[in-house]
This record gives sequence, C-alpha cells and structure tokens, in this order.
Amino acid sequence: MANLMELQKIKIPIIQRDYVQGRDDDRAKEVLENFLETIFTSLAQKDSLHLDFIYGYYENGWFIPIDGQQRLTLLFLLYWYFAKKEQQPLSIELSYETRAAAREFCKKLIDFDIDFSQKSISEQIKNSKKFLPFWTNDPTISSMLRVLDEIHQKDKKNIAFKDLTKITFEIFDMPDFDSLQAEELYRKMNARGKVLSSFENFKAIIQKIIFHKYPEQYKEIAQKFEGKWIDSFWQSHNDCKVVDELFMQFIYFITEMRTYTLKHKGNVKSPLFLEQFYSNKENLQFLQDRLDRVVHFKEKAQWIEKNLSFFEPKKQETLFDEIIQNYEDMSIANKLLAYLLLEVVIKNWNNEAILQLMRIARNYVHRIRALRNGRVDYEINMAYKDMKKYIDAFSPFLQDNSNPLFPTILKPYEILYEYRWSDKSMQQEQEKAKLIQDYNLQNEIWSLEDHPYLQGDFSLLLACNFIEDRSERIRWIYHHFDELFVTDHLLCRSLLAVGDYALWIGAAWKGAKYFFGEKAKWEILFTLNERNKEHITIYNQFFSMLADQYPDITTQQAMQSIINQKLEEYKQKKKDWIYYFLKYPIILTPFKKY
Repeated sequence: MANLMELQKIKIPIIQRDYVQGRDDDRAKEVLENFLETIFTSLAQKDSLHLDFIYGYYENGWFIPIDGQQRLTLLFLLYWYFAKKEQQPLSIELSYETRAAAREFCKKLIDFDIDFSQKSISEQIKNSKKFLPFWTNDPTISSMLRVLDEIHQKDKKNIAFKDLTKITFEIFDMPDFDSLQAEELYRKMNARGKVLSSFENFKAIIQKIIFHKYPEQYKEIAQKFEGKWIDSFWQSHNDCKVVDELFMQFIYFITEMRTYTLKHKGNVKSPLFLEQFYSNKENLQFLQDRLDRVVHFKEKAQWIEKNLSFFEPKKQETLFDEIIQNYEDMSIANKLLAYLLLEVVIKNWNNEAILQLMRIARNYVHRIRALRNGRVDYEINMAYKDMKKYIDAFSPFLQDNSNPLFPTILKPYEILYEYRWSDKSMQQEQEKAKLIQDYNLQNEIWSLEDHPYLQGDFSLLLACNFIEDRSERIRWIYHHFDELFVTDHLLCRSLLAVGDYALWIGAAWKGAKYFFGEKAKWEILFTLNERNKEHITIYNQFFSMLADQYPDITTQQAMQSIINQKLEEYKQKKKDWIYYFLKYPIILTPFKKY
C-alpha cells in the first residue's frame, strides 16, 4: 500500500491522453465532483481512502503509469495545493510527456505565489508573469487549472497537508506481465481516465477488477460485455448510445437494491463507489448473476404483466421497462416489486410460485399507504430509509434452505401458511393463504384482490364477522360485492340507514368535509384506514342485514329495504339530517355541473 509521497517522481507517458478531469462539460464535472466529494469527506473525517490499483512500471527512477494517470494527476494537484497553503516543501515531481507545454507547466507550478484568501487559484496563476499566455490553449493545463479551483472551493479548512497520506493505492508493477497483457490492460482500462459514456467507464472498472483478482475469468467477462450482456438490451432499442444508457440504468438499479440489503450507503452513479463496491467478491458475483439473467427477467416481466394487475402506476409497460427507461422516476413500490421479481428469476422459480409471490408483494406494498389530507386519494407512503425492512419482510420466501422447515420446493402460499409472521400486513396475506389452502378459495380471493375497490386489501372484510364461517363469508362477498356499486347513492343511503359512516377528510371554509362514497373512489371506504376504523361495526351490521335477506331478494332490493325500514323508524322520532339524505336520493346523486 502506497501514497503519492512514496512515488516521488511520476512521468505520464506519451501514449497517454490529456488530463481530462477538469474539462468544462457536464460529464467531466460530474466525475470530478463525485471524486473530490469522496476525498474531502474522508479527509475531514480523518478516515483512510484507498483508490485501488495504479498500474505501471519504473524506469530510471520515474514511475510510468499505464492506468491511473487521472488519479495521480489529481493527487499531485491536491499535494501541491496543501503544500503551498502550509508553505511546506513538495518533493513530488509530475512530468507530462504528452505535450511540451504541460511538461513545462508542471515544472513551473511550484514557483507560483498564491494568496489563498482570494476566490480563484487559476486566475492568480494565469495573471502571473511566470505563466506563458499560450499555455491556456493546452487542454491538460486548462483542466489542471479548473481542478485547482474546484479543490479551493471544496477546502473545508480542517484538512492538513499531512492528512493526504491517508489517500492510498496499490502499485501494480507491469513488468510482471508480458507485453501483450500490458497492451490489453492499457486498452481496456485506460478508459477510466477519459470522459466516456457511463457504460464504457463501468465496463472498464469491472474488467479491471476481474483482471487483477480473477484473471482466469477475464476473457469470459470481456466477451459477455461485448456480447451476451449488452445484447440483452439491444432488443429494447437499436441505438448504441441509448443501449449503453439502458444497460447502466439496470446497473444502477441492482446496485441500489444491493446497497439496501447490505446497509451500504453510497452514490450508485459514482465510478469510484462502483469500483469500491464491486471489488467485493460477493457483490461482484451478485452483479454477474443478474446480468446473466436479463433476458429471462425481461420475459418474466412481460409474462407477469399479462397475469397480474398492478395497482401502483408505471410509466412503462413492464417492471423491466420501468428500470431501464424510467429508473430516475421509478417509485419505491415498483423498485421493490421489480427487485423481488428479479430475485425469483435468479432462483429459477416456476410460474405458479412467481405469480403467488408477486401477488403477495403487490398487495403488501399497496397497503403501505395514507390518505391525503383534504382529498379522497390514497398515496403510497413508502420511504427509502425503510427499504431494508420491506426487503427483509420477504426474506422467508427467498432463503435457500437456511431454514430446514421451509425448503425451496415450498411455494409462497405454503410458506405463508406455516411461518409465524410478526408483520401485520403479512398476517393478512397469511389469513388469505389459509383460506385458499383450507377451503379452495383461490378464484374467489384472487378475484376480490383484483377488485379496484379492494386492491388487495381485505382488512375490512376480515374485520367483519357477519357470517361466522370465514369461508362462507368470503364466498358471499365474492358473489355480491359488485352488486353494491350499481347505483352509488343507493349504497350511500343504505349505509347511512345503518349508521353515520361518513369519512372525515379535512376542514373546509365553513366546517368539516365528509366523504360518503363515489364511483372509482369506494376503496377509501371498503378498506380500513386511520379514519374509518371506528366504523367497522356499521359495515358489519350492514353486511349482516344484506346477508340475512339473501337469497330471497337481490342485493339492490335488500339495500332499498334497509332504507325503507329506517324511514319507517323516523315516523316515530324526530327527523335529523340522515332522514333527508335517505328521503331524497338527489342529495347523494353526483352532478358534474354542480
């Protein structure tokens, strides 16, 4: 393990390109920003920062980098900045063989006088008599000046020259390899220093890791990048630049989800983070396994879309398309659903097991929701800080024989049935699974789960006990649920005849606002939330009154009968507001123009 002080003399060979980290374009700015932020954060916290391997060889006392030019130049500028600031001697020499101007500039750099109280370092250097005007035309010098200004802006005043020795790297001496290996390594890995596409940089990072740690796999991985892996995304688009971006959206997604499972925070778009993260053997294998199965994942995402309705909106057709075309705006719920689908594809589950798990997951995520104040809309209320908790909730389904009671041959409903769940939302799924397993109610339960007014949530239906036998209760609801909503005002009035079920939804100018029910909004009333739990007894009594009259009359007739019965009671008592709602249906009949 070395630091820059130990190299002393560094010569950038003529084969190398210009120094580009300070280029004035968006991509270069992003790379530099991420790199400097990582460095200054580590130094401010007095932590060590390891920059992995620098590849090169020694010649006549000079270190000649084959890969690592950009990092070494940035480190040199950091050492120069803090040495100047603290008036420390700098024994490090940097020479650029690529251009004479850059080489002369590096020699003269130590002689410039700097006032660190001023805003710009570069302007002081350029205004100095020692600075030759034509140097401004040299791209390497221009980049170095911009980087010095960035370092100056990032300086947190609590970092000392001696702290820079905490930035370390390994020297990989190239003479240990033959010329062909060295040339291949340069061609593949020197791309990290260029401002290339995210895909090209990522490919270089992974191939570099493989080359050093698992050389026997290098040829295979290189071929997969050029063939199988990238071809998986060509089917989604036929433009090379776009395909590269689709590939990287997938990389960002699987990296992000992996960081949640490991509680490993980091910027998944940072090349430095990606290099550190995938230097770990388990993470690297995780990556390869998922890239190997992209085509299968895409096919299964298309299949599940045809066999299961998802309640969480998507901008793209499938969960796979959401990842590669809408990653930036992808909802937390869809990220979790996509991750679970990808994991079972990796495990090669059959279609029946996949459909069961995705149905459970869809129901689960959609119940993590809240009412928006003043409106009658549910919104998913998931938080990134809880993502590991959400993933862990599904770990009993995904474990590989770690629990001998639940071998992988068990399907999700069988695991649901047997496992002791502490998660209340999973307990509801377990209750439904038991009804399916014990009473052969899959058709009834799946149909009700898919209903837009339940959306996988049986909380209200399971809380009611108007028919003691749970299986008969589900069958009755299955046969009669749709009939409740033929005429909205009839349902509203029959419920009011049982009790004041109206849902408070917020304050209005002259009082409170209440919701009585409306087409396309009934899920607000027929699933339990924080505002209607006190109304369970009303719904239970309502269902009980309907069921008592079945099968003598239709559900619509039964609801009208409940209303008529209540109106008869008003003949013997004082009329209140509920009476007028029952007597005059127009009050609860929606008119769009009013």
